[in-house]
Amino acid sequence: HPQQVSADALALYFSPKTRPATYRVFFLHWRWKVPAEITDQYECIGFHLGSLPSERGGTPLQWRILSGKQWASLTMYRLTQEVDAGPVYHIGSVHLDGSAEAIYHRAMGEAAALLTEWLARPADPTPQEGTRVTYPRRTPEDAELPVPGVGDLEQTYDHIRALDAPGYPRAFDVLGGLRYEYRRAVYYGDRIEADVTITKADAGAAGEAEGGE
Repeated sequence: HPQQVSADALALYFSPKTRPATYRVFFLHWRWKVPAEITDQYECIGFHLGSLPSERGGTPLQWRILSGKQWASLTMYRLTQEVDAGPVYHIGSVHLDGSAEAIYHRAMGEAAALLTEWLARPADPTPQEGTRVTYPRRTPEDAELPVPGVGDLEQTYDHIRALDAPGYPRAFDVLGGLRYEYRRAVYYGDRIEADVTITKADAGAAGEAEGGE
């Protein structure tokens, strides 16, 4: 279920005294539902790191990385009250090499390129076509690494880097009463090197649900 933006989050910017003169509002790397009083009054344009409608949901990037995909679509679309369901303006692509943080930075650059191209020649969006698939939002418990002996080095590397971005629970495992959290992983083919934080298992609370767009 999408988290509704609190009344205070956008109220100041969109209040009668400070309301922007423009009729377009752009939302980059935005993971909250925008209130109807804003989407109904303005042309609200967002970016989704996944194909629509076949990759709806809150964590499509993580699912694509964990599925071994090398590329993701970046979809520029109109925000509506049905999440990830609005018509599509433009589609780009983003390579999925590196950490989730690096990929999000890359996606921001692609979003800027899409915006520049579209603003030069604005066109109406087109309805989504195809089979609708919604990815389930991942939970903090999903950050735990597979049981030792299950999977391989590359899968473990993908698991770590898929969560290596601000706002995400780090990939972790628990051994002997200690919790090991991993970030900044590098895969060398025969080994993985990563930064590791070790705490007592009961001190490493899972934290927030995985977020992101």
